[in-house]
Amino acid sequence: MKQRLFNIFTAALLLAGCSLSFADDTCAPATSATCQTGAVPAALSQVSFVSGAPNANADYYIYLYSASWCTPCRKVMPSIVKEYAAIKNSGKVELILVGFDGNNQAVKSYVDKYNAAFPAVWHNAPGVPALPGNKPTRGIPGAVIVDKNGNTIFSGYGAAVLEWKKYTIDRK
Repeated sequence: MKQRLFNIFTAALLLAGCSLSFADDTCAPATSATCQTGAVPAALSQVSFVSGAPNANADYYIYLYSASWCTPCRKVMPSIVKEYAAIKNSGKVELILVGFDGNNQAVKSYVDKYNAAFPAVWHNAPGVPALPGNKPTRGIPGAVIVDKNGNTIFSGYGAAVLEWKKYTIDRK
């Protein structure tokens, strides 16, 4: 019964455009392979992107979980597309759209529709599930911000991409 109530609650939040996250993951460098120096850039080199190529020298990576069929995703996408210029110009942060559409072509069509310049990949593409720190949020739009070693800095709502500095270069 508790599981059913949780599922109903989760569905109601998702329909309302909210995202949930229970992730508070950080990895211990001595015990986790994802904490090796530069684990994210090394893993990204094994992924075929449907558009763009990620900055392999970034200190932080933002995985944006989004889809063309998601109304809240479409609403925030124009703001994220505009913000990407500042993200890219920082030279220290990279945004990667992890698309939850049906296939590679659908993800490509989604980013093309918004003239998005950031790298995009289908969530089931080879290598994507194994990206360090890639733990999709329970709802979309969602975002996970990791450092280059795969340590999770933030996990939650997708509009956090617009607050990227607070979680990355301004982080104390």
